[in-house]
Amino acid sequence: MPDGSHDRRRLATPGYLGINRRPTRREWLRALVLFLVGMVGLTLMFLFIHPRASLLAVGSSAPRVTLSAAGGEQVDVTAAAAGRPYVLDFFEAGCSHCQQVAAQVCDENLPVFAVDAAKDSPQMIVQFQRQFAPRCGKPMLVDPALHATSAYAVSAVPTVYVVKGGKIAFAGAGPEGVAALHGAVQKALGG
Repeated sequence: MPDGSHDRRRLATPGYLGINRRPTRREWLRALVLFLVGMVGLTLMFLFIHPRASLLAVGSSAPRVTLSAAGGEQVDVTAAAAGRPYVLDFFEAGCSHCQQVAAQVCDENLPVFAVDAAKDSPQMIVQFQRQFAPRCGKPMLVDPALHATSAYAVSAVPTVYVVKGGKIAFAGAGPEGVAALHGAVQKALGG
């Protein structure tokens, strides 16, 4: 004769994660909708909220850069610029944005010194130049210990600086920074 104690015991013991019954279709649907809304929210947050790179301030002293070129020779950027304003372009060979804007940066009317900010091999840097910036007249510089990259507070690539008279005249990061570079170059040449 069943006394019902077996049924009470089954109801009293909690199931998996405290759930003692199977979720209904409505509860599954609600959980799925909540998950999808959360994923869409996270995706939108990552797409539209970009942390701003903390760059060196305009007007601050530009750190001196002496690095080896991908070909091996030592390059003192300030001496190589010969007193003219110049552009420092920090890039990474595998960066798609860097690849897209490399030719644009090299077409500026100032000496452009491209500095690898990712410890890429000299061979990768030479290949990058051949493929994406063949008109760049200045050597591509290797920064194996990332000293110049750190001195210029590079946290995203591409990062571009215009240096005039030993001071930072312009600082920009990402595609937006490169887009504003032309105006900064014109300003540096005009005044």
